[in-house]
Amino acid sequence: MSQPPRRWTILTVVACLVAVGWLLVVAIGAEEPLARDDFEHDLSQWLTVGPEGNVRIVPEDGTEADNHVLELVPLQGGFVHTLLRGSEGWTNVRIDGRVLFPTNGDGYLGLIYNHRRRGSRTDFGCIYVKGNGSYIRVSPHRDGNPSWRLYEELKVPLEGPRTIVPNRWYRFRLDVVGREARFAFGDLAQPLVLFDGIEMDRGAIGLEARPGRGDPVWVDDIVVRRFGAITAAGPDTRAKPVSPTLLTQWEAFGPFARPNNAVESGGEAPVPRSVVADERGMVITGRFTDFLGGDRHLAYLRTTLEGGEDGARRDLVFSTANRIDAWLDGRHLGTVEPQDYVWTDFLSTPEHVAARFPVTLSPGPNNLLLRVDGSRFAGGGFLAAVTPTTDP
Repeated sequence: MSQPPRRWTILTVVACLVAVGWLLVVAIGAEEPLARDDFEHDLSQWLTVGPEGNVRIVPEDGTEADNHVLELVPLQGGFVHTLLRGSEGWTNVRIDGRVLFPTNGDGYLGLIYNHRRRGSRTDFGCIYVKGNGSYIRVSPHRDGNPSWRLYEELKVPLEGPRTIVPNRWYRFRLDVVGREARFAFGDLAQPLVLFDGIEMDRGAIGLEARPGRGDPVWVDDIVVRRFGAITAAGPDTRAKPVSPTLLTQWEAFGPFARPNNAVESGGEAPVPRSVVADERGMVITGRFTDFLGGDRHLAYLRTTLEGGEDGARRDLVFSTANRIDAWLDGRHLGTVEPQDYVWTDFLSTPEHVAARFPVTLSPGPNNLLLRVDGSRFAGGGFLAAVTPTTDP
C-alpha cells in the first residue's frame, strides 16, 4: 500500500494539535467563573443599593498578608445590599465565598438570588445566616419587604460544633437552579436548606446586610460559576402537602392606598385577579401589595364558602403576619391582629392560632371578604381555614 505524502502527514498532525488545543481552550473557558472577587482592588464589579459608605472594602485586622474584605454595614431604618453587575439574567449558578462576623452583635449576611426589578417593585430570593443566635433562615423579599415571618418552620439552628463564633471565617455555598436554592454553611458537602418558595426563576445575585439596625459583616473570596441540577442531597425544606380545610383559591382586588368602599360594600368593584396559595396553603399577599415601591399596602381577597341545606356552624381560623379585617356576606366579623410568625401547624396547635370566628353558613354560597394590610415589616402572608366548630 502506498504511503501518504509526508507533507500531508505533517499537516494532519498540526490540524489535530490545533483541534486539541481548541478543545482545551473551550473546556478551560467553560470552567472559568462568571465572576470572582477577593476585594483587594475596588468595587467596580458591584452595584450598591443604599449609602455607598455602608458597602466598603476594609483591611482584615491582624493579617500579615494585608488581606482586604468586603464589609456590609446595616442602615438604621433602611436597607443595604450590593449586586454583581451584569448578573441580571443569570440562572443556574453556584456562589461560593467566606463570611466572618467581627462582633457578637446583630450580624447577618443575606445571599440574594433571582433579583428582579419590575416597575417600582423589587423582588428577590434571600437565604441568610445570623451570627448572634447562630441560625439560617429563608426570607424572600417582596417589593423589598423581608418575609421570614412566613417561614419559621424552615429555620435551621446552628448548634453544637456548628455554632457560629465571632471572628472566625466560615465557608458558604449557594446553588440556584431556576426557583430552587440549596444552601450549605461550614461543611459544603452537607447542604442545610433546600428552598423553592420564590416566584422568580432568574435574576441578579448579591449580598445583603441586616435590614435596619445591626452590626457589620465581612465577606471575602466570592466566586460564581455555572451550575447544573440540584439533587435531593440535604434536608428537603420545600413545601409540604396542605390540609384540605385550608382556603387556597381566592380573587384579589387591589392593591389600594386606602380602604375601597365599593369592594367592601359589594358594589361595582375593579376586575379581580385569581390568587392561589402556595404549596403550604399560605396566601402570599406580599406578591401584590406595596411595601417599598409605593403606598398601596391594602388588598382585598374574596372566596366562597358553601353552606349546608339548613346552614352550618363552622369556625373560621387564621394564622397571619398581617392585620386582617374579615366580612362574611357583608357582616364584619372582626379584626385579626398579626402574629410574630405564621404557623403552618395552626390547625393542630391551638397556641399558634391568631383568631377564630364561629360563623353560621347560610344554605348555598357564602361570600368571605378579607382586607389585608401589607405595610408590616417582614409580613406579607396568612393562612385561613374553615373547620368544624369548637363551640358546644
